[in-house]
Amino acid sequence: MSTIVRAHYRDYCDRSELPEILTIPDRHATCFSLCQRVPVDLKTSGTKRIIKRGVHRGGNMKTSLTWVAVDRTSTQVPQCCSTLRSIRKIMSFLSLAVCLTVLSDAVLSGSVLRKSAFAADKPRVISPVEKPSISEISRQIDALLQQEFDKKGIAPSAICSDEDFLRRATMDIAGRLPTPEEIREFLANGDADKRANVVQSLLAEPAYASNWARYWRDVIFMNATNARARFAVKPFEDWMTAELNRNASWDEIVTQLITATGDVYENGATALFFAHDAEPEEVASEISRIFMGVQMSCANCHDHPSDIWKRRQFHELAAFLPRVNLKQDLQAMPPKFELASVQANERRGTDYLKENPEMIFQALDRNRDRKISEEEAKGGRGQFARVFPRLIEYGDTNKDGMISLAEIKSVQVPERPGQGSIEYYMPNLDRPAEKGTLIHPKFFVNGRAPGKELEDQERRQALAGFVTAPQNEWFSKAVVNRVWHEMLGSAFYMPVDDMGPSRSAVHPQAIEALAKAFTASGYDLKWLVGTIAQTNAYQRSLRNSSSSQPEVPFASAQPSRWRADQLFSAMSSALGIPEETRMSQAPGMMGRLAMRNSPRTQFTQLFGFDPSIPREDLTGTIPQSLMLMNSPTVNRAVEQQIRSAITGDDTPLERGFAAMARNRFGNNSPAGRNTSIVLNRAAVEELYLKTLARKPTEAEFKMMRAYVDEHGNNPEAAVDLLWALINSTEFLSRR
Repeated sequence: MSTIVRAHYRDYCDRSELPEILTIPDRHATCFSLCQRVPVDLKTSGTKRIIKRGVHRGGNMKTSLTWVAVDRTSTQVPQCCSTLRSIRKIMSFLSLAVCLTVLSDAVLSGSVLRKSAFAADKPRVISPVEKPSISEISRQIDALLQQEFDKKGIAPSAICSDEDFLRRATMDIAGRLPTPEEIREFLANGDADKRANVVQSLLAEPAYASNWARYWRDVIFMNATNARARFAVKPFEDWMTAELNRNASWDEIVTQLITATGDVYENGATALFFAHDAEPEEVASEISRIFMGVQMSCANCHDHPSDIWKRRQFHELAAFLPRVNLKQDLQAMPPKFELASVQANERRGTDYLKENPEMIFQALDRNRDRKISEEEAKGGRGQFARVFPRLIEYGDTNKDGMISLAEIKSVQVPERPGQGSIEYYMPNLDRPAEKGTLIHPKFFVNGRAPGKELEDQERRQALAGFVTAPQNEWFSKAVVNRVWHEMLGSAFYMPVDDMGPSRSAVHPQAIEALAKAFTASGYDLKWLVGTIAQTNAYQRSLRNSSSSQPEVPFASAQPSRWRADQLFSAMSSALGIPEETRMSQAPGMMGRLAMRNSPRTQFTQLFGFDPSIPREDLTGTIPQSLMLMNSPTVNRAVEQQIRSAITGDDTPLERGFAAMARNRFGNNSPAGRNTSIVLNRAAVEELYLKTLARKPTEAEFKMMRAYVDEHGNNPEAAVDLLWALINSTEFLSRR
């Protein structure tokens, strides 16, 4: 019997000469290194390279801490496999000796795994020519939906107007309103492909990345359990914007989020762990919920009551994540937070105190009063200075603010979430004081285990590989379901983060086809958004239903509220409200504090919601209504827009209406200033285009004329109209 060995030489091998596949006898399969996506543990000794390898036995991938040396210049082969000298020429090409992945005997029967044993391969770059055709896939999805409509005898609503489509697509893709100039140009364009073209143009805007980075920010941080999570919001948003701007694939983005380390201010990918204090159970729940649409949190304490997942499966997922340490320095300005891997031989927290407390105590007790004060602890620096506050909290029995040797020996400092642990233990709910049951990582979807003797990065790389593997259907389905929900207001699975094998989808064939095509695209998010935007399902018009029966999903457009950031961008465009203050551009702590108090941030805090919840569950609140109606900021901005339209002032906040004002708002005067205003058809049309991205209907124009006739032809009439448009349901919603 033989085993196929595939040589992955993307990073470490001689690309020009190393063959990709060779066959060797099974008895020698243990001599070859398992390929890892991350750089392996590589050491240099003279002309030799030392690599840590894995072992293949009986068709199952296991690991060993055995070391094997391979001379990089000679034809020497490992002593444990002397009979392999026949392939010494091939071995000489392994200049860094890191490149052989052993595949199980299942390969010979046609079952080829795309991922290595415990690491995700680098995603293959798929050229535009290889990607599924957007037009073909969108037509396929519409055909599958139409089959369902025909079965139920339902006629879907008509395609929406150009005005509605442009507003819908611009807000969904770029997170902003189209300008009056863009609307007029689009309406005048007679090209049959203008909708597809404008979608691709919007996807090319930097605003696309900003808009969708804010969406994923809300998905992650709206469920944060760490009270200090706000510190990581801006770094995450900046990082995610950069990733989307370069069109990083979704599996690459998710892998970075699962495997991230470093300062939370410098690496925004650490946000997922930081948002939950790096607590394995919380992070595991979020990885399953966000990236696979599967709710596992119920299985934390008991078998899932309405799904197939068992409690042990949940904790096997969490067992991928214990070796992560959230290091905190709250005395620094700003406070410092760092995500780091805990190594097997690393002493953490108060562990080192138990080894030789007498020696540590003697070194720190400088005044020999048999107690260590806070000042002495700080003088010692290092680990003791960091753990001293917790020693006082749990060990200072006489409450004198100092710690004695006896108190050090007797103190029992409980583990804190995110402090890192070498192994993971499932709690014993009947005896919570006990350590619990040792659990090794295993992926609940496919039952695969990466091995028992892996370091943190190896475990998390394995988890990322399992989550993002093409064989994991929930990975593609979850993001397809989410993006569809965000763009259409409803989804195939509702709620979007509770899919799983025990749930049923509406139009299951449609989501299956779209998910498979998304996988074939190389997990291209722009491709996904562009494909959805080109479907008839996305372009349907609203329909007033006189029936008490609910509308069949995707047979017509569903009105839904804009996210807070989209709504703020619309108000900023219509009223000239600034995005942020000058101080928010300042470096360091001052800039971060100012950013948290910027107009956009304050607006988001009031209007923000978790994008995972069904849109029909959202209702406006009294504070939101009062803010739009009575806020001094909004009312002042409305008045400034009209004032600038009358006077032709040219300030950053008022420039938007100035040109319109001089040309359309009433009696022209040599000085360019008018004390009264005429709301003629052109002026009313401009206000509607500016706010609702459409022209007024004839009935709306007649209503405005009647209002002017009754209350007088003056600036207050224009202020009232603009205020009414901003406070309309249509302004707040997708139509």
